[in-house]
Amino acid sequence: MANRKLLQPEDCLLMIIDIQEKFLPVIDDIESVINQSCFMIQVAKLFDIPIIATEQNPSALGGTAPQLAELLGDNRALEKFTFSCWRNEEIRDQLRRQNRSTILIAGIETPVCILQTGLDLLDAGFDVYLCVDAISARKPLDHKVALERLTNAGAIVGTVETAAFELLKTAESPKFKPLLGLIKQWQKK
Repeated sequence: MANRKLLQPEDCLLMIIDIQEKFLPVIDDIESVINQSCFMIQVAKLFDIPIIATEQNPSALGGTAPQLAELLGDNRALEKFTFSCWRNEEIRDQLRRQNRSTILIAGIETPVCILQTGLDLLDAGFDVYLCVDAISARKPLDHKVALERLTNAGAIVGTVETAAFELLKTAESPKFKPLLGLIKQWQKK
């Protein structure tokens, strides 16, 4: 994905990776990650962007954080045991069926599932946009190094609000006021 390419709603898919109950106490700045991920789910719905949510070994690590699960509604999280979402056949099939070229990623944990998923998606020919304020890890250094590695491999790094305005394109859009409402609801200073 060239840095000059703006996000297009019809090309995007949002992937929420493994924001699960057992991880919550140990992830750096988890409240912000959950808040920003909730915002991205609402943005995806506003722009009719498909969403895939995943859970790593949910019998051991619990389900998706309740705030996210509520917003996802009937869009059930897909269970996986591979760290890379791409290496799970069901998730890979869902991605292919959606026929979207850009994957917006939010979730945890940066040096494990985010890193491996991002690298595999880049290798498979997808454009990868990392919603950095909706991604975290247990250790800040691991988070930072994984983001650098993904960026060096070709992923684009941006914030959820930047992604939202790229998708919007103009204040003349009928989605402008609903987006402002979402910003007021979810974006904290």
